[in-house]
Amino acid sequence: VAVSCYCAVLSEKYLKAFSDMPLFAKISGLSTTWALASLLLCGTEPQVASHGFFAHWDSVTWLVTWSFVVKTVSTMYLLQALDSVQKNIGEALAVIVIYVGQVAMAGFSEAFELSVFLLAVLVVALVKTYLIAPKPEAAKQQRPAPPAASSAAAARRMKLVSLNSEGTPLMQNLGVNTFTCEVSGLLPPGVFYGMLGGVYPVCGSTHPSSPRHAELVMLAHAPVDGKKPGPSSPAPEAPFMPCQSLTVLGHVRDPLPRESVSAEQCMKDVEKAREQLHDKVTGGDLLA
Repeated sequence: VAVSCYCAVLSEKYLKAFSDMPLFAKISGLSTTWALASLLLCGTEPQVASHGFFAHWDSVTWLVTWSFVVKTVSTMYLLQALDSVQKNIGEALAVIVIYVGQVAMAGFSEAFELSVFLLAVLVVALVKTYLIAPKPEAAKQQRPAPPAASSAAAARRMKLVSLNSEGTPLMQNLGVNTFTCEVSGLLPPGVFYGMLGGVYPVCGSTHPSSPRHAELVMLAHAPVDGKKPGPSSPAPEAPFMPCQSLTVLGHVRDPLPRESVSAEQCMKDVEKAREQLHDKVTGGDLLA
């Protein structure tokens, strides 16, 4: 159970991190790694080494194998659309259905035990309660801001869950050095500006289908010549941050279609973010 939950979390992380890749390509990459690891583990079994990998296989074995292939692919689609918690709830519900089926079918000698059934139901109920329970951050955001802090009401500070120094292939081909990140809250749609770690001014673009993910570019980024596409320099290392946070200070523009993204547009966003941050600092809003 622990390995299944951990693998689900990792799969969700990388499925959503490489959002520019088509889903079948991501599933193919993950499945290839799993298949190689499984073959290496099977090679350590003495019976496999002596009798061969497909020894004693019959129609039932092939049926179980193909059912696991369908289940794995379906799970990847579920992780792409939802999250790992929903996936584990589905598997827990499947355990309950299988247990009831074994008890009800005459071919199995399984006797109904109320304690086992209630334990499985309890696991599903606890996880579902965790999902519907209000989060402390949401409760704080619902409180009205005091009048003295109305000028800084637009600033939203969120915990930084992960930061990857390698940007998306699209930005790399445009020659723009970016970071991809995941935060604990919901980012505003479109392009915003703010502070990374409390010290680095950045301009960010929220992922269109995952509002917890964004791509960031430093406001100190050098100008980029969009006439010659291609990465101009290697990806920078993640900066040192006194605190793992991302503070959204304001809005730059609404989202654009993917085909409208260019190096020139990125530099326009950075320049506009600089101007807005300068106005915010000189106006005293940031200090307030």
